[in-house]
Amino acid sequence: MKKPTMMRDDLDTMLRVIVDMYFRMKYKAPNYSTTYTKSALEDFNKWLNDRVMYLMSAEVQKEKQELHEWMVKQQDSDQEELDKMAQNDLELKDSINMSIDTKIGREMNGDR
Repeated sequence: MKKPTMMRDDLDTMLRVIVDMYFRMKYKAPNYSTTYTKSALEDFNKWLNDRVMYLMSAEVQKEKQELHEWMVKQQDSDQEELDKMAQNDLELKDSINMSIDTKIGREMNGDR
């Protein structure tokens, strides 16, 4: 069985759909014509270029992965810092409570 080949008309149709979806998304309303201003199409072109580069560029994917790894490492580091601060806070509260308990115990025994 022979694979169907993609024709230029198929690509044109898909491009029209993408352009239509972009302007519906941007303006929250359908465009009732099949034409757009040159500046609007240039905006679309920039958006499409940026989107394709973000989604499909190997270099961008590598940068995203590196950023993700850095963020995970930073989050782990921040969590360790928070754990240390919580432990120090707990130790401080325990020492204050011990001091108060000791002072109350001395007062009850008549020591000062």
